[in-house]
Amino acid sequence: MRCWWAIRIATSSGSTGSPRRHPGLEEAETLAKIEQRLYRWHCGCSHQKILAAIAPAFRADPEGIFGAGESIRVQCPRCAAAYHLTREAMEAYLAHTHKGGA
Repeated sequence: MRCWWAIRIATSSGSTGSPRRHPGLEEAETLAKIEQRLYRWHCGCSHQKILAAIAPAFRADPEGIFGAGESIRVQCPRCAAAYHLTREAMEAYLAHTHKGGA
Protein backbone atom coordinates (compact mmCIF):
# COMPACT_ATOMS: atom_id res chain seq x y z
CA MET A 1 0.00 0.00 0.00
CA ARG A 2 1.40 3.39 -0.94
CA CYS A 3 1.17 6.33 1.40
CA TRP A 4 0.66 9.69 -0.29
CA TRP A 5 1.23 12.93 1.56
CA ALA A 6 -1.51 15.51 1.26
CA ILE A 7 -0.50 19.12 0.73
CA ARG A 8 -2.80 21.96 1.72
CA ILE A 9 -2.89 24.75 -0.83
CA ALA A 10 -3.41 28.26 0.58
CA THR A 11 -6.27 30.18 -1.00
CA SER A 12 -6.14 33.89 -1.75
CA SER A 13 -8.00 34.64 1.51
CA GLY A 14 -5.23 32.99 3.50
CA SER A 15 -7.27 29.96 4.60
CA THR A 16 -6.25 26.51 3.56
CA GLY A 17 -8.05 24.58 0.90
CA SER A 18 -8.86 20.90 0.88
CA PRO A 19 -5.94 18.43 0.88
CA ARG A 20 -4.64 17.61 -2.63
CA ARG A 21 -1.79 15.62 -4.07
CA HIS A 22 0.90 17.80 -5.53
CA PRO A 23 0.91 17.33 -9.32
CA GLY A 24 4.03 15.54 -10.51
CA LEU A 25 5.26 14.80 -7.01
CA GLU A 26 5.68 11.09 -7.69
CA GLU A 27 7.82 11.89 -10.76
CA ALA A 28 9.96 14.52 -9.00
CA GLU A 29 10.53 12.70 -5.72
CA THR A 30 11.03 9.15 -4.55
CA LEU A 31 8.14 8.33 -2.25
CA ALA A 32 8.38 5.55 0.30
CA LYS A 33 6.48 4.49 3.36
CA ILE A 34 8.25 5.81 6.45
CA GLU A 35 6.57 3.63 9.03
CA GLN A 36 3.45 1.67 9.70
CA ARG A 37 1.47 1.92 12.92
CA LEU A 38 -1.24 -0.39 14.10
CA TYR A 39 -3.78 0.98 16.52
CA ARG A 40 -6.02 -1.06 18.72
CA TRP A 41 -8.60 0.12 21.18
CA HIS A 42 -9.62 -2.13 24.04
CA CYS A 43 -12.31 -1.12 26.51
CA GLY A 44 -11.25 -3.37 29.38
CA CYS A 45 -14.78 -4.06 30.57
CA SER A 46 -15.54 -7.45 32.07
CA HIS A 47 -18.35 -9.30 33.78
CA GLN A 48 -16.69 -8.58 37.16
CA LYS A 49 -16.43 -4.84 36.46
CA ILE A 50 -20.07 -4.68 35.42
CA LEU A 51 -21.07 -6.52 38.59
CA ALA A 52 -19.02 -4.04 40.63
CA ALA A 53 -20.73 -1.10 38.91
CA ILE A 54 -24.24 -2.46 39.53
CA ALA A 55 -23.56 -3.68 43.10
CA PRO A 56 -24.30 -0.41 44.96
CA ALA A 57 -27.69 -0.05 43.27
CA PHE A 58 -28.44 -3.72 43.94
CA ARG A 59 -27.59 -3.32 47.64
CA ALA A 60 -29.93 -0.34 47.88
CA ASP A 61 -32.84 -1.76 45.90
CA PRO A 62 -32.58 -5.32 44.51
CA GLU A 63 -36.20 -5.30 43.33
CA GLY A 64 -35.63 -2.01 41.56
CA ILE A 65 -32.81 -3.58 39.56
CA PHE A 66 -34.25 -7.00 38.76
CA GLY A 67 -37.98 -6.48 39.33
CA ALA A 68 -39.73 -9.84 39.16
CA GLY A 69 -37.13 -11.24 36.76
CA GLU A 70 -34.05 -13.30 37.46
CA SER A 71 -31.73 -11.63 34.99
CA ILE A 72 -31.05 -8.28 33.37
CA ARG A 73 -29.11 -7.16 30.31
CA VAL A 74 -26.49 -4.51 30.99
CA GLN A 75 -24.59 -2.68 28.27
CA CYS A 76 -21.09 -1.27 28.80
CA PRO A 77 -21.29 2.52 28.48
CA ARG A 78 -17.91 2.68 26.70
CA CYS A 79 -17.98 -0.11 24.11
CA ALA A 80 -21.62 -1.30 24.18
CA ALA A 81 -20.71 -4.90 25.01
CA ALA A 82 -23.77 -6.71 26.37
CA TYR A 83 -23.66 -8.58 29.68
CA HIS A 84 -26.41 -10.73 31.12
CA LEU A 85 -26.44 -10.53 34.91
CA THR A 86 -28.44 -12.90 37.04
CA ARG A 87 -29.72 -12.22 40.51
CA GLU A 88 -27.79 -15.30 41.68
CA ALA A 89 -24.51 -14.00 40.20
CA MET A 90 -25.03 -10.61 41.84
CA GLU A 91 -25.72 -12.18 45.23
CA ALA A 92 -22.64 -14.41 44.88
CA TYR A 93 -20.52 -11.39 43.91
CA LEU A 94 -21.73 -9.43 46.93
CA ALA A 95 -21.13 -12.39 49.27
CA HIS A 96 -17.60 -12.78 47.87
CA THR A 97 -16.73 -9.08 48.15
CA HIS A 98 -18.24 -8.89 51.64
CA LYS A 99 -15.81 -11.63 52.75
CA GLY A 100 -12.90 -9.49 51.59
CA GLY A 101 -12.36 -11.10 48.17
CA ALA A 102 -12.13 -9.37 44.77
